[in-house]
Formats: sequence, C-alpha cells, structure tokens
Amino acid sequence: MQRIKDTFFNMSSKKVVIVFFIFLFLFFTNLIDAICKKRVLVTNLQKCINLALKNSPMLKEKFFNIKAQEKSISIAKSDFFPHVKLKGTYLRSEYPNRVIFAHKNNQPGIFDRDIFSGGVELTLPIFLGGRRIYNYKASKLIKDISVDRYFFTKQELIYNIASTYLKIIETKKAILAVDKNIELLTKQLKDIELSLRVGKVAPVDKMKILVPIANQRAKKKTLEQNILVLQQILKRLIGIDEGVFIAPDIEEKIDFQFKYKLSDFDKLYSLAKQNRPEFKAAQKQVEVARLNLKKQKSRRLPDLNLSAQYNLRSGSPYDQDGPPGAIDHEDYWQASLNLEIPIFYGGAIVNNISRARMQLFAAKQKLKDIEFDLKRDIDQAISDVISSKYGMNAANNNKKLALEVLRIERLKYKMGKSTINDVLDAHANLLNAELDYIKYSFKYNISKLYLYKATGYDLEKITKNK
Repeated sequence: MQRIKDTFFNMSSKKVVIVFFIFLFLFFTNLIDAICKKRVLVTNLQKCINLALKNSPMLKEKFFNIKAQEKSISIAKSDFFPHVKLKGTYLRSEYPNRVIFAHKNNQPGIFDRDIFSGGVELTLPIFLGGRRIYNYKASKLIKDISVDRYFFTKQELIYNIASTYLKIIETKKAILAVDKNIELLTKQLKDIELSLRVGKVAPVDKMKILVPIANQRAKKKTLEQNILVLQQILKRLIGIDEGVFIAPDIEEKIDFQFKYKLSDFDKLYSLAKQNRPEFKAAQKQVEVARLNLKKQKSRRLPDLNLSAQYNLRSGSPYDQDGPPGAIDHEDYWQASLNLEIPIFYGGAIVNNISRARMQLFAAKQKLKDIEFDLKRDIDQAISDVISSKYGMNAANNNKKLALEVLRIERLKYKMGKSTINDVLDAHANLLNAELDYIKYSFKYNISKLYLYKATGYDLEKITKNK
C-alpha cells in the first residue's frame, strides 16, 4: 500500500513539474511575441510615411467617407428602379363590416368584425422632373469630392510628417553643434587653468568661461526636450501612440530636388490648378450646387407614377355573419397612373430655389478664394526657397569666417594680445553660425517640399524619390 502511495506521489510531482515548465514556456513565448509586435523602430522618413498611411485616423476617416459616398451613388441609382413592398392590415371594428365588397347588385355578403388584408404593391416613378438624374450626377460628384479631400488630407499628412521628421534631425544636429562648442570651451578652460597656475591670466577669466559652458549645457537640455515633444507630435501624425520608437538617422540623405524653374510662375500656377485637390473639389462643389438648383426648380413640374397592387382580403372564419354561399375571402388587383401637379406649398418651393441659388453663389466665391490661395502659396513657396538658399550660403560663409576668427582670437589670447571676452565672443559667433547653417539647410529642404505641395504634386511619390 505504501509503495502504491509513493508511486502516485512521484507521478503527481512529475505532472506538476511538467505543467509548471509548460506554463513558463507559454508565458515567455507570449511575452516575447507581444514585445516584438508592440515595438516598432523608425529610423527613416519613408517608414514614418508608410506607417502613417496605414494607421492615421484622419486618413482612415476620409477613406470611409469615400466608401459611404459610393453607397450614396447606389442609393441614387435605386430611384430608377421600381419599388416593391408587401403590405398587411388587420382591422377590428365595433360593428361588423362587409368582408368582400359587392361586385353586383343584390350580391349576398359576409360581415365580420375582424378583417385581414395583405398584398404586394409595386410603384414605378415615370417622371419626377429630372430630380433622379440630378441626384445621381450629384452623388457621383460628391464621391469625387471625397476622393479629393482624401488626397488633400494625405498631402497635408505627408508634409507635416516630413517637416516634423526633418525638424528632429535639425535639432539633433543642433545638439551636436552645441556639444562641439562645449568641447571647445572646455578645452579653452583647461588652457586657462594651466595659465592660471603660472599667473599668466586673472582668476576672473576662469569664472567668465564657466558661464557660457553652463549656458550651453542648459541649451542642450532644452533641445533634448524639444526632441521629445517633436517625437510625440510625430507619433500622433503616424497614428500610433505606443510601441513606436522614433530614432531618425541624422546621416540620412534627404534632398527634394524641384525640377521646374522658379521664375516661371504661370507654369507653376497652371500645375496647381490642374493638381491641387482642394481646387478640384471646389470646382466640383460648384457643379453640385448648380445641380441642386436645377433639382429645386424641377419641383415645379408634375410627377407621374405608375402603381400596381395585388391584394387578398378575408374575414375571421370563426366570427362571420352572412347568408349561405356568400364569399368570405377574395384576391384582387388594381393598377393606376398617378399625376401630381404642385399648386401651392406655402412658399417652400420658391424658398428652396432661392436657398439653392445662394448656395451656388457661395460655392463660386469659395472657388475664387481658393484661386487666391493657390497664387499666395506658390508665391510663399518660391520666396521661402530663394531666401533659405541665400541664408544657407551666407551661414556657410559665416561659419568658415567664425572658425578662422576663433583660431586667431585664441592665438592672440595666448600671446596676451586679447581678452577672454574676445575669445568667448568668437565661440558664440561660431555656434550661432553653425546653428544658422543647420536652420537654413532644414528650411531650404522643406521649402522645396512645400513648393511641390503648392503645385499639387503627389508628395508620396516625391518622398520616395528624394
């Protein structure tokens, strides 16, 4: 008996151990799988854009609006087909009613308090003043407007992602420039400490150089916090809040080359009118308003419909009162051609026409306003490209000059022919020149992308071919 108990105990222990290891295996497998799925490393601009095109809530909203408008087209088509429906009625009255209407004089009938009727009804609109055609054309245009708005949202999304991504790279390069300046100042501090030991410089020189070092370290912290903010903005644009680690490669080659002449404004404006989605949407909105005006005017015309019915009418077989041989149920059909002529609707038709006319005027003014926006955007983009290019070249020359001035001032300071203030000014000028060059390089690149956006080019293709 004891041997049986020991054998059972050993088997139970083995089972517990096996179950425990299976549990650990499944736990760590699921954990590793969850971590791998959740963590997404983004190191280049194209990956950012691809993630945004898949996950952006703004883009998904516009996409589902397109799908909804496609259903509106199907709804508008349904008005051209006959409508068929089943009808049923149950009637109970205080006094018995004749179940089947008399077909001839002195025909006996059955009376009942409970009457059942049901049937099929078909309605076919023949002429509605053209409203069905106007609705169908308008639904197709509205769907095209939804497509234009989707493309507009995609353009804005890609531009904002590219701007934020390049801003992160710019800030990282600015941090490297600050680190380099701190390194030069620290090297200068060591030289001052050596000179201070032999009495060549005053102690105040050491105090003066410690101040810009502290300021540059504070500036570096500010830039690092700015990167965190920009990363959160980029995550929101991508559409993934958690599990995305933004680590742009500052050595990534990003250069948006513009292939048209900046001086050819008419050519750029013509491209914008052909390609800009908001301009095409405004043109279609004018046509939708024009169709709506025609539709409202058509309400003054008569409507012609064809109607056909097949019905069955019966009383309750348990509560009937009538002579023997009378018919207690009947099926029958009827067809009709219905003509409706609007005479007076309390001014509703006139007011609807006036409202549609005002909406058409408003749509035309919106189109004109967008035309002004096209010209303004192109002017602004050209101005930004030109000014940033000159600023970048000037900053590059200033950087070379500031580097040479710093070299000279440091030599003069060692020889005792200049003060520490001159050296610190040279350090500050060099840092400012480097930061200006980084800033204008970013602005020059993003302004070329903005010029592409102003002319309506597909930014997804432009960013792929950067």
